[in-house]
Amino acid sequence: MTTHCVNLKPEMHVKPLLNGAMVLVLPSKVQPDKRWGKAASALLQCACPYKPGDTLIGRETWRWTNVTVWEYKADVARPSRRSRLQSQWLSAPTMPMHVVRWRLKVKSIRPMPFTALTTRDFRKMGLESSEGTESSRSSRAFHLRCGYQMDLEYRWQQDYPKLPFDTAWVWRIEVER
Repeated sequence: MTTHCVNLKPEMHVKPLLNGAMVLVLPSKVQPDKRWGKAASALLQCACPYKPGDTLIGRETWRWTNVTVWEYKADVARPSRRSRLQSQWLSAPTMPMHVVRWRLKVKSIRPMPFTALTTRDFRKMGLESSEGTESSRSSRAFHLRCGYQMDLEYRWQQDYPKLPFDTAWVWRIEVER
């Protein structure tokens, strides 16, 4: 089995993982266009960067607060003004291995269009939804899905502004700690 480093976004990945999420959604480096048609999923599966059993080392935005103490951006409720003792936030790729707190084992992985994520996927990703007020079961399910989708679309636009969510393909990765 192989070990891979993955850069995790605070809102999209780390906070849901802190809440017990078991699914990560990462953008595919190869983005198929309409000419790929129905073969897109099969072709992307051939280019899969991870396999079940692989370990993902999750690096995230962080900073030193003291010589031997560090903090993670996702843990800071509200970023305050930086004191002279605190350093600036450092990007995920600069995180040393002894500071990493996420070592995730891949259980399953599959490519899919971002828009094909289901309500079950949203829940496994640790997303919260504002529930609808309708009493009928199908209407409530629709409102739940819309709430989840809007939350995820907002996070996606914040973290990946150059990749439109309506045409994006992602890796749906089920993990265990």
